[in-house]
Amino acid sequence: MKVECGHAYRCWPAKKIAFPMESTFPTLWMVSLHGVAINYFVYNFIKIHSTLRVTPAMAAGVTTRLFDVMDLVKLLVESETRAA
Repeated sequence: MKVECGHAYRCWPAKKIAFPMESTFPTLWMVSLHGVAINYFVYNFIKIHSTLRVTPAMAAGVTTRLFDVMDLVKLLVESETRAA
């Protein structure tokens, strides 16, 4: 492979290397969206806030019970089995 050097500190291959961005970008996007959704669930349904002394979902009247991490795991497993 031919290397072009304009200056001594900048050398790069003349041929551009093709990365498979078409296939990896949607996958990375979906993984980050799932991470954001899990963080929102934990923040609103699992974490007790000191100023409210309850979860935000309980304060808003969405639920009356405190969720646990195992509830989140059960929801994730159920959604995966429904999707398959």
